[in-house]
Amino acid sequence: MRCKVCYLNIVSLKDIGKSRLGMTQVTIEIILPSDRRHYGTLALIEDTGALLAGPFIAYGKADNAKAASEGNRIRDPLLEWGDTPNGEYAVSSIVKTGDETDYPARSYGPEAALTIDPVSGPALTAKENGRNGIYIHSGQCREDGSLRPTFGCVRLSNEDMSAVLHALRSVSGVQDSCAIPTASLFVRVRPPEEEAVL
Repeated sequence: MRCKVCYLNIVSLKDIGKSRLGMTQVTIEIILPSDRRHYGTLALIEDTGALLAGPFIAYGKADNAKAASEGNRIRDPLLEWGDTPNGEYAVSSIVKTGDETDYPARSYGPEAALTIDPVSGPALTAKENGRNGIYIHSGQCREDGSLRPTFGCVRLSNEDMSAVLHALRSVSGVQDSCAIPTASLFVRVRPPEEEAVL
């Protein structure tokens, strides 16, 4: 089943050709509203400021029942099982997902997920509070086609995650998503501009 949110995307994947010599810095810009019941966006931005791919619909809300059962009833991003924390992250690895892996397709998608490691801001505070295992991944949608909450990660539709991985493979010149050089990837999770000034 295709997620309904896929049809909302304004995808502008640049024609990046087959390969570049070396990979430039790519920022994965994730904008999530403070009310995490609402979707945000994810876009890939080159070091020149040019849009590489996106924006894609992104969901940074934790599952209410799981968070409550783990003692985080309000889904506090600074605590385990909370919503995705704002801040800056490094991509520490890209892991293969799918039913023949430790990351089942229903929860993580059929292709790959990016493991992100907090380096500053509220995300680093959350890490110091014991949060770990934060990913950018996809996974099966709800029956109504909407994205499902996670256990504190960022979820995209399977189609959008595939487009993100395709763009990163193209700009890095590799065929295997798990071989994308992670040292050139940087993640920023932030609120929309109108919320940041409040």
